[in-house]
Amino acid sequence: MKLYTCQEISKLTCFKDELNSFEKLNYNLHLFICSKCRNYSKSIEEVSVKFKTIVKDRKACEEDIVALEKRAFDSLKKKSDS
Repeated sequence: MKLYTCQEISKLTCFKDELNSFEKLNYNLHLFICSKCRNYSKSIEEVSVKFKTIVKDRKACEEDIVALEKRAFDSLKKKSDS
């Protein structure tokens, strides 16, 4: 069995969920041995989590904006109907 190289690990890190069982074993074994790749993988995971949080928060902000716009339009409509 040939272990992945650091270069291969750097490419696979973003797609590690798509690896088959043998590939995951090879990937994890390399991370066990190589602290640089372990740190790289951890950093990529942290960036991914933060990015997902930003996207989630942005969506929540957009939903709040839409709700505020609707309330403002409804309020203006009520005032114009009076």
